[in-house]
Amino acid sequence: MARSSWGSKRQKGKGAWELRWRENGEPKSEMFHGSARAADGRLAVIRVRVEGASKLPAPADMTLSTFFWGVFVPECELRMVPGGNNKALARTTYEGYIRYYDNHIEPAFGDVMMREIRARDVQDWLMGMTAGAAKHALAVFKVVMNRAEALEYLEHHPLNKRYILPVRTTGRGRTQDRYSADELRDIYAECEGQWWRPLYILAAFGGAQRAEACGVQAPEIEWEEDDNGLWGVVPVKRGVHLIKGEVVVEERGKNVEREDYLIVPPPYSLGLASAVAEVLARGGTWLVDDGFGGPIDPEAMTRAWQKWLGGTSHRYVPYGNLRNSYSTMLHALGLEDSLVSKLMRHANLTTDYTHYNRISPQEKIALLGEKLGACGKGI
Repeated sequence: MARSSWGSKRQKGKGAWELRWRENGEPKSEMFHGSARAADGRLAVIRVRVEGASKLPAPADMTLSTFFWGVFVPECELRMVPGGNNKALARTTYEGYIRYYDNHIEPAFGDVMMREIRARDVQDWLMGMTAGAAKHALAVFKVVMNRAEALEYLEHHPLNKRYILPVRTTGRGRTQDRYSADELRDIYAECEGQWWRPLYILAAFGGAQRAEACGVQAPEIEWEEDDNGLWGVVPVKRGVHLIKGEVVVEERGKNVEREDYLIVPPPYSLGLASAVAEVLARGGTWLVDDGFGGPIDPEAMTRAWQKWLGGTSHRYVPYGNLRNSYSTMLHALGLEDSLVSKLMRHANLTTDYTHYNRISPQEKIALLGEKLGACGKGI
């Protein structure tokens, strides 16, 4: 049994640890999944809860690891408690903090006193990573150090300086590819009968992210009808994630802006309505379930999507890029930027242009030509 500075941990399997400690004289235990360092960190969090923050070193002598596990993580856990007074924190965000800290930040800076962290060391650290890892690890490091400064554990820190990020990639970076409007329509027609078709409709014609689509429940969908036909109005209330091999339902959207309605236009709303009718007829709840009445594993959707595309004439574009395809299609239709941003449920226009809108030169020519033709003159 390995001992940390407080309590003990026993490895029960690959990445599985039994944590033990005493609380009010009584033995306590908890199972934890993660690395040995993260298990020690979890013990540090439990220690703060049991013994109080008074056991922490003075701010001037506090290492980054002590602050992260003893102050930052306990705060995050409080923010994940439903109905708390603080701004809610998604479990996926929390897990991301732990993962990037454990894998990248702690090995380099965990034992360093926060007041001694220098910009040159941060720059050297970044250059030893791939571009993607550096970008995310730097973002997490900033969040942690900003919190330390806000709580006056530090007067200032170097993480908000400008750094040069590496360009090296793993070769597995996410593709920027997307489908055209015609391709989206063709796939809609060809995938009829596939169990994942409702999730495709929500992403390709409603702009849903994968976790959001998997979190939709059939009885919650509303309908509006006008001269164009039937419209699906789909509330985004939750997300379904796969976290450490477990399907987790998070009863909240990614942020306030994303907790809005998806609008599915005709004729694709008819395919959605058919799926909803089938679910309600058998007394189900989830728009797509796991076969046992529970939420579908998001990775199952990804696997089924890729397998189906492999048997068609369509090129492979990741399911996650259907949201990008939707945004680009809206811009290609000539919709105003503000409306596209609202339909995408973004907090601002910059998000859409930076991460989602990928109009091709041909589509730009078509849009500009349409506007010039309408006004009857050149630029």
